[in-house]
Amino acid sequence: MLVNNAGVGFLKPFLELTPEEWHTMVAVNFNALYHVTRVVLPGMIERRRGHIVVIGSIAGRSAFVGGSCYGATKHAVMGFSESLMLEVRDKGVKVSVVNPGSVATEFFHGDRDTSWMLVADDVAEAVAFAIDTPQRVLMHRIEVRASAPKKG
Repeated sequence: MLVNNAGVGFLKPFLELTPEEWHTMVAVNFNALYHVTRVVLPGMIERRRGHIVVIGSIAGRSAFVGGSCYGATKHAVMGFSESLMLEVRDKGVKVSVVNPGSVATEFFHGDRDTSWMLVADDVAEAVAFAIDTPQRVLMHRIEVRASAPKKG
């Protein structure tokens, strides 16, 4: 099993993004998928079993102000994951994408109210749900949102 769970975001208008911020987001959010998956996938194919879970984002299907690069990388994650799923599913390897909404992590800086957001354990449970399917079942895409503000 491989869980691709790396991401970074500089959420600001396009003209305020520095080239370094742009390249960092592309490198971490998208290019890393290639590098890590390329190392692990051959062994999965050889064993005719394995599961690759990619943590995407609802931003992979929705646009928002300040998300020109971040959203683009998450759209790319969706295209990569679906294409890879089609390439390897007949080789015994599953590919799933978990697309969370906002998650209360260090990603959100400052005094922002995060009570309405998912917590990391919510995303981990969605990953476990995708993995814990019968061998003949592929849960390819899961979208996860908080159902209500967390208590206390």
